[in-house]
Amino acid sequence: MLEERPIQIEFEFDRDVLYRYLRVKSLLQWFVLGLWPMGFIGIPLLMLLMENGMLVLFPEYNKTLVKAVFVMIGLASCFSLLGYVIFERRSAWNLSQSIRLDVDGNFLRLRTLWRGCHTDQKIHFRALIDYEIVDRWFLRCFGLQALKITTASHNTYWVNIIGLKDCEKVRDQLVEFDELRGL
Repeated sequence: MLEERPIQIEFEFDRDVLYRYLRVKSLLQWFVLGLWPMGFIGIPLLMLLMENGMLVLFPEYNKTLVKAVFVMIGLASCFSLLGYVIFERRSAWNLSQSIRLDVDGNFLRLRTLWRGCHTDQKIHFRALIDYEIVDRWFLRCFGLQALKITTASHNTYWVNIIGLKDCEKVRDQLVEFDELRGL
C-alpha cells in the first residue's frame, strides 16, 4: 500500500498574503525597536523635571516637553522606517517567495531564504510528535494560519510554518502520511 502513495508531495503557500503579513510584522517590530531610545531618554528627563518641580511651576516647560516627546516619536518613526526599508523589506519578499514545504520520501523538507541565509531542514517522520494549527489574532487579520510541528529531540524543538494554503488539510495529509509511514 505504501508503494501506491506518491513519494514526493509539495504543499502550496499563499505568497502574496504571506508577503503582506511579513512586511507589516517587521515594520511594527522596527517601530517598537525605534521607540526604545525615547523611553531611555524621555522617562528620566520627565522624572528629573518632576523632581525639580518644573512641570508644575513653569507651564512653558510643559509645552517644551510635549514638543520634545513628539520630536522624539517622529525621529524614532523615521529611523524605524529607514531600518525597515534597508533591512527587512527585501527579506520579507525573499522569504515569501522562497519558502517550500514538501514530503521527500521519509522526510518532511522545509526550505527557506531569510536574511540572506538559505536553510534546508529535513526532518524524519519518526521524529515528528505533533502537528498543531496556530490561529493568532495577528495572523487572522491577514487570513493566515500557521502549522506548528513539534519534533522529538533532547530539547523540544518546533517549526512554525506560516502561510500554507488550506493549513488544516495540509495537517491532515501530514498526519495521514505519517501514519502510513509508520506501518
